[in-house]
Amino acid sequence: FSTGSWLGREHQGRGFGKEMRAAILHLGFATLGAEEALTSAFSDNPASIRVTRGLGYEENGTWRAARRGRPCHPRLLPAHPPAVVEPEQARCLRGGD
Repeated sequence: FSTGSWLGREHQGRGFGKEMRAAILHLGFATLGAEEALTSAFSDNPASIRVTRGLGYEENGTWRAARRGRPCHPRLLPAHPPAVVEPEQARCLRGGD
């Protein structure tokens, strides 16, 4: 499965990104039985790359894209179970019924 996330600047650096990404990994791997999660991060966003790697994703290349009308090469990062997803990191999942 593929994931993506975005947080407004006023919400960054408070653990929200890590918590929401841990929750989606837990849902995908532990609940839905997925075999791979894929995400990408812009090279100029080291905080996002740090959170992503900290959750078990490993960089394996780049892809061609455009951001604000200019070419860029986001990094590709897949994860496989068991990615670092502890149940306490995925506190609450609602609405999956």
